[in-house]
Amino acid sequence: MLTLPKIVDRGEQPYIGIVAKVAMRDIGPTAQTLLPEVYGWLARRGIAPAGAPFFKYNVIDMARELEIAFGVPTREAVVGDGRVAPGRLPAGRYGSLVFRGPYEELYDANAILIGWAKERGIRWDSEETAAGERFACRLEIYRTNPAEEPDPTKRETEVAIRVADEASGRRVAALTERDAMATIAVKDLTIARAFYEGKLGLKRVGPESSEAVTYESGQAQIVVYRSQHAGTNQATAATWGAGDELEAVMRALRDAGVSFEHYDLPGATREGDIHVFGDFRAAWFKDPDGNILHVNNA
Repeated sequence: MLTLPKIVDRGEQPYIGIVAKVAMRDIGPTAQTLLPEVYGWLARRGIAPAGAPFFKYNVIDMARELEIAFGVPTREAVVGDGRVAPGRLPAGRYGSLVFRGPYEELYDANAILIGWAKERGIRWDSEETAAGERFACRLEIYRTNPAEEPDPTKRETEVAIRVADEASGRRVAALTERDAMATIAVKDLTIARAFYEGKLGLKRVGPESSEAVTYESGQAQIVVYRSQHAGTNQATAATWGAGDELEAVMRALRDAGVSFEHYDLPGATREGDIHVFGDFRAAWFKDPDGNILHVNNA
C-alpha cells in the first residue's frame, strides 16, 4: 500500500550514524550489522534516539555501489568518534510518500516517487558525479520496528528526497548548513593540552590521536593539531565572545596564569589589558606556540 506522493517541509534534524559503501545486494546485511552498532553506541552514552532509523543515500550508482549513511536521529547534535559520526539532515522541501509492505518492494516505491516528480517537473537536490548521483538528502525512514511487527506486509517506510532550492545553488548551501570550527597548529600536543585544558579549561571531546585533539567550546569546537608550521600565524587564530562578562573571564584567565598582550591599534585606547574601540572592548593573549587568541565583549 502507498500513500499519494506529496511535498512536505522538514526541519533540520541532527543524527548519528555510520557511512558505508555497499553493493545493492549487500544493503540489508550491512544495515543489520551497522544499525545495532549505532544503537549500542548511543546506549553506552545514555543518549536516547529521537526517531526512527533511516538510510540516507548519499551517492547512488546502481551498477557499482552506493554510499549510505545508516543513521539514527538525536534530539541535539552529538560528538562522534570517527567511525560513528554526527550529521544533519538538511531542512527543506521533500518529495515524500509512505509505503506499507516488505522491504524488497521499496525499489518500486522509490520509482513511483521519482516518476511522480518527473511528471510535475520537480527537480531533486542532486548532481551527477564520477562516483554516481550525489543527493543532498535522500532517505528511507523505517517507521516500523521489525522486532515488534513480524508481518512484512504491515511495515511502514517513508521515502523522502530533498527538492532543489529555487534560488541559491547547492554548493553554497552545503556550507551554510554546517558548523565551522577553529583549527590551531601547535608543535607539541602535550604542552598545548596543558594550556588549552589546564589554563583555558576547555573540555576534550571525541577521539585523541598523536596528531590532533578536539575541544568543545560553547556550541563550537576547536581542533588543536601538530604542525611544523605552528607559530607562524601572525593573525588571530580563535575568538571568544564573552558579552558583559568580559572582565570576569579575563580575571579567571589571569588566575590560571594567562598573560595578555598589548598592541598599538588605530582608534583604540587601553584600560589595563583591555583595548577599547568605543563600545567594543577586546583583549588578546597567546598560547605556548605564539598563536594569538582573542576575547571580546560581543
